[in-house]
Amino acid sequence: MVEDWYKAKEKDNQYPRELVMGEFLRRNADRFPDRLAVVYKDRRYTYREFNARVNRLANALIALGVKKGDCIGIFAHNSDRCVEAAIAITKAGAIFIPINFRLVGHEVEYILNFNDSVAVFVDHAVLDVVAGVRDKLVAKHIIVMQAEGAAIPDGMLNYDDVSASGGEQEPDVDVWEGDIAGLAQTGGTTGRPKSVFVGHRAVGSIIYQICFIHNYREDDRGLQAMPSYSSAGIAYDWGATLFHGGTLYIAPLPPFDPVGILDIIHRERINHLTLAPVMVDFILAFLEASPGKYDVSSVRTLISVGAPTSKKTREKAVQLFGEGVLYCEYSATEMGVATCLKPDEVLKYPESCGRAALGQEIKIIDMDGNDLPRGEVGEIVVAGQMVTRGYKKNPDANRAAFHGRFMGIGDIGYMDKDGYIFIVDRKSDMIISGGMNIYPAEIEAVMIDHPQIAEVAVLGVPDEQWGESVKAIVRLAPGQEVTAEEIIVWCKGKMAGYRVPKSIDFVADFPRTAAGKVQKSVLRQEYWKDAGRKV
Repeated sequence: MVEDWYKAKEKDNQYPRELVMGEFLRRNADRFPDRLAVVYKDRRYTYREFNARVNRLANALIALGVKKGDCIGIFAHNSDRCVEAAIAITKAGAIFIPINFRLVGHEVEYILNFNDSVAVFVDHAVLDVVAGVRDKLVAKHIIVMQAEGAAIPDGMLNYDDVSASGGEQEPDVDVWEGDIAGLAQTGGTTGRPKSVFVGHRAVGSIIYQICFIHNYREDDRGLQAMPSYSSAGIAYDWGATLFHGGTLYIAPLPPFDPVGILDIIHRERINHLTLAPVMVDFILAFLEASPGKYDVSSVRTLISVGAPTSKKTREKAVQLFGEGVLYCEYSATEMGVATCLKPDEVLKYPESCGRAALGQEIKIIDMDGNDLPRGEVGEIVVAGQMVTRGYKKNPDANRAAFHGRFMGIGDIGYMDKDGYIFIVDRKSDMIISGGMNIYPAEIEAVMIDHPQIAEVAVLGVPDEQWGESVKAIVRLAPGQEVTAEEIIVWCKGKMAGYRVPKSIDFVADFPRTAAGKVQKSVLRQEYWKDAGRKV
C-alpha cells in the first residue's frame, strides 16, 4: 500500500525541505525582503513583514502547546489572515484543516472532532456557527480572526493578541517534505466528509507544476478569487503566487463579486487568476456587458478548473481575454493537477480536459483494475508526486481508491491516441455545481430525518448556469403530504446553503436493483437524456 512506503520514508527521515510550505516564504523573505507579498483591502505586507507575521503566529501556537502533528482547523472567509494562519500552522509543524465557510454547526463539529483538532481559527463573521457547538468540540483553543474591535466571547482568544505574543524568529521545529501539511475535506459515500492527507511534498509539487506550466515570473501579480478552503485557492492562488515570489492580491469572499474582481484586475494589472467555470461565465458576462470598461490585457493566465468547461465558455473567454490565455484543467483534492489543456488546444479539443500534467501519469482501467487500450471508456486513475497518500482513518475508502500506485476518484472517461483525456461520466454520485463538489449522501443523511420523508435520492441535474444543480427525489411516508417548498425551507440551516436542493420531485417508488438498492443511474437518465452530456 502507498501508505507503507511513506511510513518507511518517514521513519528514516529521508526527505529534503525545499518543498516545505513555510520554507518558500522564508526563502523569498531572504531574496526579496522589500517586495510586496500580500495585499488584502487596505492591508499590504512585504515578504519580510509577512514572514515575520507568520513566524510570530507560529511561535505563539507553539507557546500555546501545539506540537508537531497536531491538527488545527481554519473556518474563515478569504483574507490575508486565512493565508497567514495556514502557513503559520505548518511552520509550527502542525496540520491545517481548511473548512468550508458555508458549513453549519454540526458539520464543522464533525470535521474538527474527527481529526482531533487541538485548536480552530474562526472568522468573527462565522463565529456564531462555532459558538453554537463550542461545548461539543475537543479543541482547546478557539482563535477569533478579524474581530475588528468586536468583543470576543470569554474563553476564546483574539487572533491579534495571540499573534503579537510570538517572536519573529523562525520556529524551532523540524518540518520535512514527508510530513503532512494539511487535511483537505472531501465528501464521503456514508454521509460524512473524508479527510485527505496532503503532504508538503505533494502540495509543493502541485505548486511547482503550476508555476512551471503557466510561466509564472518573479514579478507577477496573482489574484486569489477561489475560496481559501479549496485546493485551488490554496495551490493555484496563494500557494503558486507566494512560491515564485510574486504579489498576491486577495479578493474578499463571500460573496463572489465579479465586478470587484474585474476592478482588481483592471487596477492592479493582475497576471494570473484561477476560477471555476461558472465564475468564468459571470466574469465574461460583465465584460461583455461593459465593453471597454475593464482592461484585462495584463492577464496572461486564466485557469478554468473544478468542473468541465463548456465549448461556449471557452470560445467567449478566448474572445474577451485574447488567445494564449485560457487553460482548462482537471484536478482533484486527492490527486492535484491531473491534466492540462493549453491555450492553443482549448478550442481544438473542446470536449477534452487535456493531457497528463507535468509529473503525473494517467491510465484508464476497467472495473477489475485492468489497463484499457486508448479509446476505451473506463475509470481515470492517476499516479505521481501530487497524489495523496490516502484518507485518514478510512481503510475502506483507501482500498476502493488505490490501484497500486494509481488512484481514482470515480471519474469515467477515455484517452485518445494522442493522450488527451475526455471525461464522460462519474462512477460516484458526486455533483459539481458552480465548481463546488457536492456529495448526495451528505444531503440524504439530513433529509431522511424529515418526518414526512420515507426515502430520498439526491442527484445532480443539468443547469445552464451552474453546470449542475441539486435535485432531491422523495418518496413520502404513507399518508403524508408536504410540498417541495416546505421541504426546501426545512433543509435550510440544517446543511450548508449550496447543498440545499434547488428542486424536489416526488415518486411513488424508485427504480431498484435486484437487491433493492435505488438505481440512481436510471434516475439520472431521465434528467440528462436531452442534455447532450453526462457531467
